[in-house]
Amino acid sequence: MGYFFDVGKKLFKDTRNGVKEVIATWDPEFATDLEIEQMEKEFDKINAEVTRAKIEMGREVSEYREKRFCYDQLLASAKLLQDQGKADKAMIQVSRAEEMLPEVEREKAEAEEATQYFVEMQKELNAFGKKIADGKQMIESKRRQAEMAKLKAEREERKAQNSRVLAGLKERTSGMASLAQIYDKQRLEAERKADSSKRKAEVFAAVAPDQCREEDPDIAAAMAEAKGQTPKSTETFEEKMARLKGRG
Repeated sequence: MGYFFDVGKKLFKDTRNGVKEVIATWDPEFATDLEIEQMEKEFDKINAEVTRAKIEMGREVSEYREKRFCYDQLLASAKLLQDQGKADKAMIQVSRAEEMLPEVEREKAEAEEATQYFVEMQKELNAFGKKIADGKQMIESKRRQAEMAKLKAEREERKAQNSRVLAGLKERTSGMASLAQIYDKQRLEAERKADSSKRKAEVFAAVAPDQCREEDPDIAAAMAEAKGQTPKSTETFEEKMARLKGRG
């Protein structure tokens, strides 16, 4: 892991042939970590320079204060000697102060320069630190947006998959309904044919000749009685008239 990570860092620094962009596209999180690492290393360099500048400023300011203290002491002693009426000795102190003045001014300039450099480096450090913080915040925001977009895409894909499943179920249900309609149609057709056959049978039975009809009245009467019917009378008109007159 260490070898490949170091190789990745080396490639990431080489922006001349677009390797940085390729890595960022290939693995955004890896590229982000490398970018943040580079910025933090730069921050450490600036911070180290700020520390050095602060030490240098302290040294220069201290040297200036020492020189200025000596310079002020010479002037103060010259005034005391002058007040004491020791003009010749006072002039000696003034001459020494004049000789020291260029060195004092040089130390002052160096102290001011060191102080200004420290202040500028401190500002640079603060600005770079803010840049890193803002960059991390922006990257985290973009990462969350990318994750949300990915989750949304996954949800839409699931919805599409569910829609396809439901469509398949509806299609299969529709096929079953079609089969049910076919079976209903076949049942109705069978019932229609059965009803038609029944009606034909009834019609044919009504008009069919009686195979059990007998001419002999005694046999006909016996057949009718066996069938549960009252035998039809076979008397002639003259026979009925004679029978009726005989009863009177």
